[in-house]
Amino acid sequence: MAKPADTPRPLPWESWRDWLERNKIFLEAGAMVALTLMSVIVGISANDIAGSQLRVEKINHQPVFEFERYNDPTNSFEWLRVHNTGFPTESIEICEPIVLLNVHYTDDDNSERTASFVLEGFYRNTRHPSLPGEHELFRFGNIWHDYTYENFSERYTIEQGNVFKLNGLLDEIININQKGNLSIRTLTVPRLVHIKYNDMYGDTHEALYHTSSVTLYKIHDNNFEREFEAIERLKEDGYIIDLNNYSSEQINGKLMENKFPIRFSF
Repeated sequence: MAKPADTPRPLPWESWRDWLERNKIFLEAGAMVALTLMSVIVGISANDIAGSQLRVEKINHQPVFEFERYNDPTNSFEWLRVHNTGFPTESIEICEPIVLLNVHYTDDDNSERTASFVLEGFYRNTRHPSLPGEHELFRFGNIWHDYTYENFSERYTIEQGNVFKLNGLLDEIININQKGNLSIRTLTVPRLVHIKYNDMYGDTHEALYHTSSVTLYKIHDNNFEREFEAIERLKEDGYIIDLNNYSSEQINGKLMENKFPIRFSF
């Protein structure tokens, strides 16, 4: 009896074709899903790149605040100018400068301590229109007059100057030091300026700047809340000296209290 003929085996490429035909719908759906995922990934990457570019652009298009402290020929009056040499702002608010008096001394236990006082009456906030090419925002004069350095009049005596009165206060503290048990090492008078502004993109920024004896020197961008809280504590505890109305007894009493937990970073 003759054997039945063997069924011919399909060629490999025919099997692959049959498999593709059977799974055609699945493969088409998978391809669409893959394309969609790739589109999403590309879109996310593009958004990340655009976001990074915008962040860089914002950083590079911020105002640059600079400070200039200057005095009259007798060195009795001091002014503080605030300039913007960078990009413009939508709005800006500059509060009155905060002037501190730091007394660094050694007490009778030979411990190094610092007594900080809020010094009132040193500056007066006077706003002027921007001068051509100078980008001046604010000028802080003193409470005795609003004249600028250029318009300084000799009829204002040196005794009216804020620097003159400050030097008198420092001399008074030195006299207290000679009569008491304190050993004063140094006296420092940091000036702080609080600036709040909206940049050209509408974002709000708030910063605290410290103007040292070196002009245009800036510290503190965002770490100002702790400093403000410390200054408010000084006011609440009575560590305030009015440059126009103070007494040796007031200052000596605060120095002898020996409770100065507040430490500033400047």
